[in-house]
Amino acid sequence: MKSKEYIIEQKVYRHRRKRKVCRKRQQRFVHLDRLCYVCSPFVKGLIAKDYVQETMVEKIVFVPMYFSFKKDFENSLTFFKKILSTYMLGGGKNVKVDFSNCRETSIACFMLFDLIVEELLRTRFVYNKGLSEDERCNKNFSLVGTSKYDDKTNKYLLAFRYCKLDDVDNVDLEESFLALDLIRGKWRKYSENLKGLAAHRIVEFIKVSMDQAKGEIKPEVANAVERMISEVLTNAEEHSLKGTEWFVNGIGFHECQHDMNVVEMNLSIINFGCTMYEGFESTKEQNATNYKLVEDLYQKQSRLFSFSKHFSRESLFMLYMLNDGISRLKYQDDGRGNGTMEFVDNFIWLGDNGVQNNLFTPQLNIISGSTILTCDSHVRPTHNDGVSSLYLNKNKTFSELPDSNYLCSYGEYFPGTIIECKIYLNKDFITEKK
Repeated sequence: MKSKEYIIEQKVYRHRRKRKVCRKRQQRFVHLDRLCYVCSPFVKGLIAKDYVQETMVEKIVFVPMYFSFKKDFENSLTFFKKILSTYMLGGGKNVKVDFSNCRETSIACFMLFDLIVEELLRTRFVYNKGLSEDERCNKNFSLVGTSKYDDKTNKYLLAFRYCKLDDVDNVDLEESFLALDLIRGKWRKYSENLKGLAAHRIVEFIKVSMDQAKGEIKPEVANAVERMISEVLTNAEEHSLKGTEWFVNGIGFHECQHDMNVVEMNLSIINFGCTMYEGFESTKEQNATNYKLVEDLYQKQSRLFSFSKHFSRESLFMLYMLNDGISRLKYQDDGRGNGTMEFVDNFIWLGDNGVQNNLFTPQLNIISGSTILTCDSHVRPTHNDGVSSLYLNKNKTFSELPDSNYLCSYGEYFPGTIIECKIYLNKDFITEKK
């Protein structure tokens, strides 16, 4: 039988352990507060949206099997929460990231991963200024595994400098890849505006990609694409939170796919702030006439809902907002409401080989809030008397609901908007484009 003194002694030890754990948790949150104070608006915004949670801290953060918003929206966003939470709240010197089970990677997800890593390391640099060696945060990121299944994922890791060629086994050295490198900007006075420079760099990236495909982009086409990208970046700027930036990145893969020499070009534009739906709701009083058009259309289509097929208000509003003449700022300028549709149409046109060859169908995803809207060669904007319309169904009418493969809603939430494009370039694909 245990003595009374032994029992008292064990209680004291338990109490001390509990206090030690509490102190550690307290220090961890003090550390978080200090880091948050010097974070960029981008990271602060993610923290404000509950992207940092103690339950998301991991010893190793595993990349989802499908690191793609389109294929696995919820697990991809959970991955970003784990990355942020482990860096901000976890112990150890490094955040370990494991790509070994990843079978597919998309440009938007990899770009967001790379952006979060860059922003956190920048935060660490600012945090450490003026601190002694003992007080500094020395946490870093380390790769503990490259993909066993997907050479393209490993090409992302190589192109974005997360590993070296010696670290991967399944990369075809006969094939090449080209990264655009991150472009970032925010609203400044006119003389310092970066949208034009960014748009020009993207068009040059497209030109180089087409050179690899032994093709050539015509000057008038290049100018049109450049104008469209500037318009989309303007839109991203207007929807961003004050002080935040828009971001652009891309990667091209020159490969032999299905016995054909092609360049697969991937491009993504990200802005953090209000979602498309939130932005439209925020101006509903000033924008009453335009808002009523969208509300009436929603009421009409919501009557078509069934138990097996229905859509969130956010997702349908996003669809309507892309149509010509609809804009949250229509009350300020009657010419607003055409830019995004033109951008969608131009990129689908540029890679429009899917009608002839389903193996090379271009795809454009718009991710905002909890919604993903998709266009491709088969479901895309239509034109009638100079007006562009998007229905997302094969019969091209608002008398039917959209196809669920092209408009999807989820439980997770991205606080902002992402445009993600994938097109295939080949000399034979582009010789007849006018």
